[in-house]
Amino acid sequence: MAPGRPRQATVVLLFGVLAFALSQTAVIPAIGSIAHDRQVTIDQATWVLTAYLISAAVLTPVLGRLSDLFGSRRLLIVTLALFTAGAATAAASSSIAGLVVGRGLQGVGGAILPICYSIVRGTIAEARRPVTIALLTGTMSAGGGIGLVLGGLIVDAGSYRWIFLLAVVMGAVTLAMVRVVVPALPASRGGRAGAAPALVTRTALATSVIALLSGYGLFTIFVVVPQLVTLPRGTGFGFGQPALAGALILLPGTIAMLAVAPITGRIAQRFAPKAPVVAGCAIAATGQLGLAARHDGLAEVAVWTVVGFVGLGQVLAALPNVILDSVPPHRVGEATAVNGFMRLVGGAVGSQAAAVLLAAATSNTSAWPGEAGFVRALLAGSAVCLVAVIVAGLIPRERTG
Repeated sequence: MAPGRPRQATVVLLFGVLAFALSQTAVIPAIGSIAHDRQVTIDQATWVLTAYLISAAVLTPVLGRLSDLFGSRRLLIVTLALFTAGAATAAASSSIAGLVVGRGLQGVGGAILPICYSIVRGTIAEARRPVTIALLTGTMSAGGGIGLVLGGLIVDAGSYRWIFLLAVVMGAVTLAMVRVVVPALPASRGGRAGAAPALVTRTALATSVIALLSGYGLFTIFVVVPQLVTLPRGTGFGFGQPALAGALILLPGTIAMLAVAPITGRIAQRFAPKAPVVAGCAIAATGQLGLAARHDGLAEVAVWTVVGFVGLGQVLAALPNVILDSVPPHRVGEATAVNGFMRLVGGAVGSQAAAVLLAAATSNTSAWPGEAGFVRALLAGSAVCLVAVIVAGLIPRERTG
């Protein structure tokens, strides 16, 4: 990092990642309020989330590759500027179309994480790199859960516009601090924009598949657990809690994801980055299997959710270190961006699959999904994570970077 300021620069990168992670999910509790305020249907209001995810998924690999070609600090500044402008557009918009456009522009921030990986690869000593990478990934993972709670609190306390104004402040502060404490790095000389994509090695293929599967598992929990907690007691298995409680029950798990990140980094440092990936996939599968089998009390739901999140947090924190060990420096931005893209796709598929399984378990005589739908969704998530264990076992041990 910048001479004498490595800690400050790391904090700035973490803050930038947190800004994107919070914005990714904080809007979810506000969708109902947005629909009412803009006089649109829930499906139309949901585009404020969909536009964000689509933009992030599509542009992250492109911007990751551009960061390899033109310098990661330069692209981080551009990405943060667009993210902040998008948040400001959303906050100032008076129409649903303007809100969706602003959120789509905010989605450019999906490239923040892979660009930060490139900066860490080029500036952090190898001995400290695994822990720093794991902290960045842990912040991204935990931020999604924290964003749900924060969004619910903001909506309950006042206007949902404060969600976007918070993103403006966080984006602007990060942008200013990046210019001060993050050093400029030379652009890559390793290839052109038209070069072959990053998915060319067995490791890259394996990590991309694992990112897809772990994204599926993560968003399965995000969808299933809050609905289980808020379902009326009259269903016989729901807990009848308010919407905020449905988000709060995820909070211990998301904090655990953040706490396990540096531990994962140290495990990867001592043994091999592959080890926590295999273990994490198995733990994630166990957590979702436990949720499917035992969900009679809120304490049980909370405990098994923590287990699932610990495993997924371990996987998501370890994957970037596997990639950094297996690709040359001029491919880091592209490779980690493709990995992020696969995680977003997995999340989209997982959330939709869980919704379909819940809808399929809704009878003609009830407006609520049956218990079988929740069990099937969680079993599917567990099975997907077990497949990830097998794929993780195929990751080679050699370093190619």
